[in-house]
Amino acid sequence: MNARDNRRTKTIKPAPKPEAGPRPLSERQRGHLSHLRAAHVGRPEAVLHRTVVSVQRVESKAGKGTSTAPFRSGAATARRQREKSRQNRKRINWAKVLLQTATVALCAEVIAALIFSPRLRIRTVAVEGNATVPTERLMKRLAIAPDTNLLELLYKRGRLLQAVRAEPTVAGVTIHPRFPDGLVVSVTERQPFAAVKFDSEPGRWYTLDKNRVPFRFFEGLPEADLPLVSVATRGEATGKNAVQPVLGIPCVAPGLADVGDCLTWARQQGANFPVEKVTIDNAGKLCLNRVGGMTVLLGPGMDLNEKLGTLSLLLLKRTDLRGSAPTQIAKVNLYAYDAPALVPREDTGQTVDGEFEMP
Repeated sequence: MNARDNRRTKTIKPAPKPEAGPRPLSERQRGHLSHLRAAHVGRPEAVLHRTVVSVQRVESKAGKGTSTAPFRSGAATARRQREKSRQNRKRINWAKVLLQTATVALCAEVIAALIFSPRLRIRTVAVEGNATVPTERLMKRLAIAPDTNLLELLYKRGRLLQAVRAEPTVAGVTIHPRFPDGLVVSVTERQPFAAVKFDSEPGRWYTLDKNRVPFRFFEGLPEADLPLVSVATRGEATGKNAVQPVLGIPCVAPGLADVGDCLTWARQQGANFPVEKVTIDNAGKLCLNRVGGMTVLLGPGMDLNEKLGTLSLLLLKRTDLRGSAPTQIAKVNLYAYDAPALVPREDTGQTVDGEFEMP
């Protein structure tokens, strides 16, 4: 058996190859270097003896082969940039400036001519549609000075409309010019719907339209040919909860919103149920007072249409409830519309309330 060789062995590595050094320049590169030297003529010595390590190769536009970019000196580049900046410098377009100036001057002249032209001075103001409101009162609210420019009034149309709407009787207004020197104001007046008296102001009757807006009042007597409504306030007449109607503003008294439905129903009935007055108590409960002394208790406005329907059926079944002649029935209680109660007068000797059964 071979004995083990205890001698140490040494691995000899091959010597490294010397570096190849920079790649030799081609004829084309040497030509570019000659141009570089020619461009640096007259520069300091340190610039002339710069060592060129390599030349950057770039792809040609055609994508085939390689080519070096031509050399451009810094001074030449600066000159080219200055020339481009002078060429790209924004030039003043004097023709455009003159045209804009002339346009502005022309517009200013036209506006001045319209403002100061005597042909646009207001000479006449016509008010149309007013049947109860005097024209002088509306003209006083408009407050149009003599020889006011028409364009100025059209610009202030909103103020003029607000001034005319401040008249309580006026429900709507329109203003339009009548060339060349006129102005037309067309108003729409509120239509009377009912005459209402409030306990907070006894002796004064307010005329309301269908939207519950009071627009005029009369002392002592109500306006003729209008249904009468008497409203009780929530508290005392001098209390802070008393109803204080204001002309031109909808009234919010309890129960007053349901009066319109009652009066509309009464007009449909005609001579079968002539209404003398509608009363509203402190709780807002309604009561229809028929000519001849009979009253119909409707209570609050809840289920008002059903209650009026029951009352129509009663007039159809009971002939003594129709018309304006006195009847033996003093009251018709419709608090419960499905169980109406007829209350006779006390002087008839009857002690039991009459009742009417719904079919």
